This record gives sequence, structure tokens and C-alpha cells, in this order.
Amino acid sequence: MTCTSATECTKCAVGHYPESGKSSCKECATKSEGLDNCTSTGAVASCIDGYGKVGTACTKCIANCADCTAATTCAKCMPGYNFTLDAKSCGECAEGCSHCYSQCARGCAKCFDAKKKPPNCACAAGTTWNKTTKKCDAAAAKTTAATTTPTAASTASANLLKFAAIVLISLISLL
Repeated sequence: MTCTSATECTKCAVGHYPESGKSSCKECATKSEGLDNCTSTGAVASCIDGYGKVGTACTKCIANCADCTAATTCAKCMPGYNFTLDAKSCGECAEGCSHCYSQCARGCAKCFDAKKKPPNCACAAGTTWNKTTKKCDAAAAKTTAATTTPTAASTASANLLKFAAIVLISLISLL
């Protein structure tokens, strides 16, 4: 419960609403799945992440969508996801990235770890990304060559080699 004074509250626990002029919350009469808070009349005020207020109820959104205007129309993706090119679904951001405009590391705008700066959000050597906790885990660092995530340096080197090969092929084709 969040109160602005001894007699006025603005935010209550899930499924409750602030009573006007009181420092208490009352249970919602509405029992909509995904309900966050309601108004004093019982109408849906807001829904939890993964649900959107559609009409008079909370509706489950598509996968990885935080808020929707219809069951299949996403308005905002969950942290760690962003709209795909067709803007009809939410695609996963690069490892460690909470807000992105594309799925590659360079498309990262914000890292989950506040100590890191985009696009360098990936886990350090000896740690692995945990999708559940949205953190790098040292305990789960048992990786093999097949499952190791490429580092920024190795990815940059690979991209440079690809670029060099394309330039070389273009030059040869001009001869």
C-alpha cells in the first residue's frame, strides 16, 4: 500500500483499491483474471504484466507482451523483449539487454545490470545468462564449446572477416 498522507492512499495490493479519504484498501468486487487494481465502483483500473485492459476486463496478451489493447495486439513488450519487424509479436533482445530496438547486441538501449552500458550487456567470461532471474550466474557457468556465447570481440572479428570477404569478392567480380 502506498499512502500520500494519513488519510489518502494511491496504490494498494493486487486485487484491492484505495478507499477514498481513508488510509486503507478494500478488496475489489471484480474477479477478472490478471486484475491488478480496480476502482471503487468495481471496474478494472489496471491489469498485471502480461494482461491488458480490454473493455471491462483484463485479457491475456500474446507471449512476452506486457500490455495489450486486444488479445493479439501488443502495446508494450516485457523487459528483455521488443517488437519484431512486423510489430505483431515481441522478440527477445540480446543477452543482458532489457530494452532494445533490434535483437542484435548493437540494438540494445538499456542493460538489466545498471553497472553495464549498452551494447556491452552480455555476461562476463565464466558466467552465463539466466533468463528467469535476468542476471548473470556464476554457478551455471559450466559451458562447453558448443554452448559458449560468443564475446563481443569474437563477434566483431567474425563480422570484420565477413566484410573483408564480401569486399574481396566484389573486387574480383569487377575484374
